[in-house]
Amino acid sequence: AEIARQFHMSESKLRKLFKQEKHMTILQYFLHLKIEVAKQLLEEGKTLAHIAELLQFSTSANFSRTFKRVVGISPLKYAQQNNLTSQQTSKGQTQKDPEESH
Repeated sequence: AEIARQFHMSESKLRKLFKQEKHMTILQYFLHLKIEVAKQLLEEGKTLAHIAELLQFSTSANFSRTFKRVVGISPLKYAQQNNLTSQQTSKGQTQKDPEESH
């Protein structure tokens, strides 16, 4: 609402223009930004729990599901494919990838 006011337009007009430009909703865009930050944090060796907390996901399992839905692979597989050890990303939680149990 605040952004729409700054641009002197309605919220619905802002949403429509944004979707025309970015081919996604504002919420989808911000989710993709969060996932890009998550990738960077994974590459820095941060834990799933820490990343979930920093990016305000309700749980690390919720973060893992969302990451997999957006990226196509789990955060642990992403880390492994980027030559990061799963041990780095799973400190403080089980070694098992929560997505592989489904």
